[in-house]
Amino acid sequence: MKMNFFSTTTTALSTQLRFDQKEMNFAKAVGKSTTTTALSFFPLANKEQSCIRIPKELATEVMKTHSSTLFGYFLGPRLHFSIVERYVKVAWGKFGFTELMMDNNGIYFFKFNDIGGSNQVVEAGPLMIRGVPLFVEHWDPVKGLTKPVHTSCPLWVKLHNVPLVAFNKEGISRIASALGIPKQMDACTASMCDKAWGRPGFAKVLIETWAVGELKRELQVLIPDLNGTDDVRVTIKVEYLWEPSQCSHCLVFGHKTSTCAKAVIAQKSKGKPKMVDEQGFTLVQRKEWRPKAVVGSTSGTKVDNDLRKEASHGKRCPL
Repeated sequence: MKMNFFSTTTTALSTQLRFDQKEMNFAKAVGKSTTTTALSFFPLANKEQSCIRIPKELATEVMKTHSSTLFGYFLGPRLHFSIVERYVKVAWGKFGFTELMMDNNGIYFFKFNDIGGSNQVVEAGPLMIRGVPLFVEHWDPVKGLTKPVHTSCPLWVKLHNVPLVAFNKEGISRIASALGIPKQMDACTASMCDKAWGRPGFAKVLIETWAVGELKRELQVLIPDLNGTDDVRVTIKVEYLWEPSQCSHCLVFGHKTSTCAKAVIAQKSKGKPKMVDEQGFTLVQRKEWRPKAVVGSTSGTKVDNDLRKEASHGKRCPL
């Protein structure tokens, strides 16, 4: 049987394709890569050793590579990666921002062209993304990630029912000062204050709020009566556009009281006064002896009462 030219060519190509599929690995399939996948072996003095020391030269090299890298975090649930990336590109593009990555713990890393741009970002303070502050710090790869303790946090706050007599720059500043340090107003509130006219539904203010306890939900404003009678009391409703995690025991933002180890320990030791002798030593109190109840006996209640009476007189019932 004779084979034509096209049949012979097709058979040859099929054979070559099967051979190439056996020899082709993942790296060849996606294209030629310049990344080296091989590792080096560094023998230890003892095979049971589990502590590895990083050479100083390697640490110095990593420091140079990440000298202009910052790390960022939220004081509470983080925002989605794509949202953070979009806001950061717009806000920090002028400072030389280039890349963003995130680890499994929700920590963001921001890479800049030079250290000058990263310094400007840190000096500018937290970046507000949809009312949520993104805190940024210089990253030291040698020391690892260390979040500073936050006793205050910038929050956008709505002040409802602000009286017209206080709907001005000084009045709003005085009211906001009861929550923390006022930073700025939004454009609508600022326009209302400048023109002294408009629809005063609420005042929106950015405040550096203190973690001195539970966030305040109401404020009382006293308005003087020009006729000399009693002052008029007005209640201001406080609305937070976003609330960070807060610990009422440590008085900091960043974690909840329910998950704070210090708060749990303090709660357990609360209400247990220590007995101290004249020399200042803690007295160890013995547990009071209590007779066991007799189970399965009709006269168990009577026996138990008799044992308790004898125990109260300092006598112990013989077994």
